[in-house]
Amino acid sequence: MPFRIKFKKQLLLSAGLMMTVIFSFQNCGQDMNAAQKASTSSSSNGVSTSLTPCIASGCPQSFNYIQIEISNNNPISFLASGANILETNLDVSGYCNMGGYPGSHIYYSIQDLAGNIVVPVSMTSGICSSLGKFHFPVGIGGLSGSSNYQLNVVLRGVDSTGLEFDNSLGLNKKQVGLSPRTGI
Repeated sequence: MPFRIKFKKQLLLSAGLMMTVIFSFQNCGQDMNAAQKASTSSSSNGVSTSLTPCIASGCPQSFNYIQIEISNNNPISFLASGANILETNLDVSGYCNMGGYPGSHIYYSIQDLAGNIVVPVSMTSGICSSLGKFHFPVGIGGLSGSSNYQLNVVLRGVDSTGLEFDNSLGLNKKQVGLSPRTGI
């Protein structure tokens, strides 16, 4: 009999410890895949660094956590026939972190490979959502279908007074190529 009582106590203790461990890592409703991608960045030497698991506006504000990752292929291709572009907009999306700021603005510009700005800086309709995701259209109607370009994207955290903030390490700025493709 004493063995059964001791075994039951050990079983209850083990179950209690397991429940404590399980519930201490409970996902509180955030899209953890988005949160992990938004809070992880690759530095210039290719090393990934985890900055923060907090991506929504209720987090402590720090411009060092503002960052963006573009999910589109690099380069993003657009349909062209010779010099004519057959598309007027491209959809750009990915993961982002507002650094705890209550708002965000996303800007883009397009330059040719010689560094000339062909589409000046424009604020998009996109924002960094509370799930750490963004999406916005990029107008490409004025580009040539026979050239390659570079899309520059900048995410800025916006505080309650409307001031915008950049990441001091540049993790809020990304570049991706734009390249014409032929055929349908």
